[in-house]
Amino acid sequence: MEVSELKARFDSIEFPVVDIMTAKMWVARMDLGTYFRLLYLIKTQGFHYAIDVVAAGAEMALGHEVTLLERAPILATLQHIQDHAKTLEEPEQLILQHCYKELRAKKMTRQRAALLASTILDKPISTNAWRKKTDRWAEKQGMEPLGQTKRRPRRRVPGQNEDA
Repeated sequence: MEVSELKARFDSIEFPVVDIMTAKMWVARMDLGTYFRLLYLIKTQGFHYAIDVVAAGAEMALGHEVTLLERAPILATLQHIQDHAKTLEEPEQLILQHCYKELRAKKMTRQRAALLASTILDKPISTNAWRKKTDRWAEKQGMEPLGQTKRRPRRRVPGQNEDA
């Protein structure tokens, strides 16, 4: 596998990462949700903030402060995500797949899905436009479209003039 190659398989993505401090190379694998959340964090909060967040998670998992040597793979992975997200052949397809899965499981709101897509694709996308695009994508994949969310009927207040 070449260093610049990115592969999306089912609900995960894998890509080679080279640690510049140790010259070690490994294949990073993560689910699309994690990949897009990290990319979103980098784009909205900045690269160094993303490093600090991931390092804090590593510190909690390891039970000690992350050393510079332990921080290097974090830096290499996030750098690769930032640099090579642009090389995805069809990033919109991956985002549609991820959003559909999250929306179907009710783990993401339509507004959040549109915000994620807008941020990752670097173009403004309205909630309604992304909903329609997600539904069209689902139909092309042979899956059930999510459709519009049902709104609750307005509650009538006794004594209020309905013509007003």
